Amino acid sequence: MFTDSWSRESLRAMIGGDTAGRISYVACERDHVVGYIFAQLIPPEGEILNVAVDPAYRRKGIGSRLIETLLGDLRGRCVETVFLEVRKSNTAARATYRSLGFQAVGQRAGYYRNPPEDAEIMALRLV
Repeated sequence: MFTDSWSRESLRAMIGGDTAGRISYVACERDHVVGYIFAQLIPPEGEILNVAVDPAYRRKGIGSRLIETLLGDLRGRCVETVFLEVRKSNTAARATYRSLGFQAVGQRAGYYRNPPEDAEIMALRLV
C-alpha cells in the first residue's frame, strides 16, 4: 500500500493491540483487510504512525472513520495533542487530515526514503 512500507515484522508488532502505548485498528470487509491505523501514545501526546487503505476501497470514508475511531480512543486516555507526518505530495491525505481538524505545524526534511521526500508535521489539539 505504500512505496516506503513497513516490514512484516513491524506490522506484526503493531497489530498486537494496546501494548506499551501502541494502538491499532483494522478495517475489514468480509475476510479482507481494507485498511488499518497504528498509533502510539505517551500522554499527554499521541502520534499516528501509519494509516493505510487498500486502493480499491479509497474514497469511501474508511480512512476518516479509522482516524475518528482512534481520536475518540485517545480522548478517553487523556491525550491532549495528536501528531502525524504526511508526505508533502500526498494532497488527498493532507486534505483529509485538515477536514478532521489537523493543522500543519512544521516539516521534516528528507523524512521519507522511497522516494525521497519531506514530510509535513500536522497536529490536532483534542482538549
